[in-house]
This record gives sequence, structure tokens and C-alpha cells, in this order.
Amino acid sequence: MKIITTDFEDRSPAVDILWPHESYLEVYAGAELELVEVHKPLAKGDEPYHWVSERRIAPWVIYALRRSR
Repeated sequence: MKIITTDFEDRSPAVDILWPHESYLEVYAGAELELVEVHKPLAKGDEPYHWVSERRIAPWVIYALRRSR
């Protein structure tokens, strides 16, 4: 999917690729990294932005990792 981030001066479309959670886990395991936490932050609704679905679906996923022991 192509997306445009309007917060930046360069509004060239970027290609956003869907990569499932399981694929991340495979890559992390291959790199000898261990998953510590997963964060899926949601909008609260009091931000000065018109959210489309970000109050229900996290637009980002943050993976906290550490080296495998």
C-alpha cells in the first residue's frame, strides 16, 4: 500500500508493506533476539487530530527486544 505522511515537507508516497507479527518473531529468533514486550499504542481521542481508526487499531507496533541468553 502507498501512504503519504503529511507531517513532513517531502510528501512523496512511501510503500507500506504488511508484515505479520509471526514474521517479526521469525526474524528476531534468527537474529538471536528475544521478545520482551509488545506495545500497540492507541489514540486517546483528546488529540488535536481527526483519527480514522487509530482509537481502535494501533497504527504502530513497538517491539522491545533483548539478546537471547
